[in-house]
This record gives sequence, structure tokens and C-alpha cells, in this order.
Amino acid sequence: MRILHFADLHLGKNLSGFSLRDDQAYILDEILNIARREGVDALVLAGDVFDRANPSQEALELFDQFISRLAAEALPLYLVSGNHDSASRLGYGRTLFAQQGIHLGAQIQDQAQVFTLGEGEDRLDLYLLPYARRYDLRQVLAARETGPDYSQASYQDLMAAYLAPSLDRVRRRRAEGIPSMILAHLWLVNRDQDSLVSESEFPSLGMVEQVPLDLFADFDYVALGHLHRPQEVSPRAVYPGSPLAYSASEANQDKRVIIIESQAGQIQWKAQPLQPLYPVRKIQGAFADLLDPVQTPDPEAYIFAELTDNQLVLDASLKLQARYPKLCGLIFSAYAQAAKQASHTAKQAFSTQEFPDLFARFFQQETGHALKASQADLVGQVLADLQEGGQA
Repeated sequence: MRILHFADLHLGKNLSGFSLRDDQAYILDEILNIARREGVDALVLAGDVFDRANPSQEALELFDQFISRLAAEALPLYLVSGNHDSASRLGYGRTLFAQQGIHLGAQIQDQAQVFTLGEGEDRLDLYLLPYARRYDLRQVLAARETGPDYSQASYQDLMAAYLAPSLDRVRRRRAEGIPSMILAHLWLVNRDQDSLVSESEFPSLGMVEQVPLDLFADFDYVALGHLHRPQEVSPRAVYPGSPLAYSASEANQDKRVIIIESQAGQIQWKAQPLQPLYPVRKIQGAFADLLDPVQTPDPEAYIFAELTDNQLVLDASLKLQARYPKLCGLIFSAYAQAAKQASHTAKQAFSTQEFPDLFARFFQQETGHALKASQADLVGQVLADLQEGGQA
């Protein structure tokens, strides 16, 4: 039994104002080609199908074309909703879609949906865990006939209670030699390591609660979505990452999908690289060097530029766009650092001087003339009046 695991399509997303429609169509073709080449029996998509809860018509058409091709080739797809998706919209028509092999786990139910894939000794159980907020979990748990009051429970305790019936089944099935995997969109953390996050996740991370790896220890494989950097929380809990780079922090990053193989009760996996239509690059150097034609990378690449000049360059962005049409961002790192240091030095110098002395220096810098004695007396009188007024 072979399964392709991918996540975080974010269909409809743009990069610094540039449409990624062609890039996303291309990468969906790449994913389908890998599925064919690897001879997979199914695909699993771990959430964030769309970039917005109310996706654009263009994004909807992209996904429609993709799942139609899967259905035509009798390639089943199992997916769960992510925190960017609208669960109700994504789950619309799920009964009809299921007849075509497209299984939508958009909203949590009393227990996680479970499907048995494969035959004989290659069978495995696949559980679907859509993205769920505290409110969603509390509602489901409150609907159960028995159980404690979870109105003040932590997210970790809510998730543990929700998973409990599924974990009982996982353990029973393991005794029968049938492994289990779960498809989930969440922020899974290992106490022994830090998560590798990306800028494209920052707007949503604050709304996504962390879940400890221990809760999923009974599963043979945890097919994760949410974090865009490819990474392993553990050897059996894997983020494939987003198929495209969606921020400067993902520039020059290798993207991938995961091929899972279940055989004789054991699950193993390997990564398969993805090649984008146009790469996302981060370049660094002096302004003049970046304009050098010899230094120019792929003209179709999305570029984030970092200038090392100590001075600002007038209209730098416009000039660089002539060389890099898809310029997505520009920062003056050296100038910013120099300005920060100058500001710090000035604050230290000024902190030891009295206001009349500071004003006298400012006057001379602006006019080119020293402050006259009569003017200095006037400044002193104004300052004294202000101080008296403040005390009153």
C-alpha cells in the first residue's frame, strides 16, 4: 500500500502581489505526476487546501480540475480542513464526492472518521482529524452521553479526550497486525526540539494551539499539515511542508511530498522533491553588484533582495525591478544596522547633556551660527516657564 502525503496548498495565495495561479497549477501537475510514477494507491492532503475561508473562483477552479483528474484516474484522495479553510464550504457535497473517491474530512464528528485502506497484510487504518478549535472540541465532547465537564479544559486535555475512543481502536487493531495513521492539520510539538516556522504562517500561528507529540504516540504515522518548512517532529510524525515557497523565509528552500509505504504491518516513508515552475530566491549584495547582468539569476524567479550598501539608494526598488521583474521585497540591511547603531550612539551622547546645550548644538547645525547670549537667555527663560507650568 503506497500513499502520497502532501499539505498546505493555499490555493489562491499570492506572493507580494504576484499571482501564483500558474505556479500552483504547475505544482499540482507535479504532484499528480509523482503519484503516477510512484504507483501510489491514494493521496492524503493535510489541510489548508485554500488560502482563504472564502476562496476565489480561480482557486476553486484549480482544485476542481485537480480532483477531477484524480477521480478520472481512480486515485482516491483523503483530505482534512486546515485553519485557513472554511470547514462548511470545504465539506459541501462530501457524500457525492465520496462516490468519486474524494473523501472530505472537513468537520470533526463524535469520533475521528476512519477508513481501512489496502488489502490483506498491507492494510492500514487511516483516521481523519480536521482542524478543530477549542469551541469545536467542547461541542463534540459535550454531546457525548458520559464524561466530565470540559468547559474549562485546556486544548491538550480536550484533544486527548476527543482522541480517546479512536486510540482504543488503534491499540486493538495493532494487536491484529494492522497499523494506523492519522491525517491531521495542527501544530504538533516535540519537547526535545523547536518547530521550524515560516513568515507565511505568522498571521495564523497565534490562533493555532500547540499539541504535544505524546498524544499521538500510538499511531504508526502522523501525516501532518500546517507548518510550511519540511520537518519531522519525530521519525513517525512528518510535515511535508507547503509545495511552494510562500515567503522570503522559504526562499531557496527544497520542497517535497512524502511517499508512505505500508507492508506487512510496518509503515515507512521517503521524501520526493518538488520542482517549482519559477523559484523563489533571496539575493544579497551591493546595489551596483545586483544590477550586474552577470549576477542576474533566472529572470522569471521571485526575488527578495537584501542590499549591503551603507547608504540609501534613490529609487532602488524601481531600478532593481528592471533587472528582476518579480521583485517581491527589498531591505537595506547594512544601512538599517548603521542607522540603528548611530541612533544608539546619539542617545548615549545626548543622555549626558542638558537641554540648553542640546538646543544650542541643534541651532548651530541648522543655521550654521552659534547661539547668541541673548538667545541662550531666552531659551533658558522659556524652559524655566515650561517647567513651572508643568509643576503647577
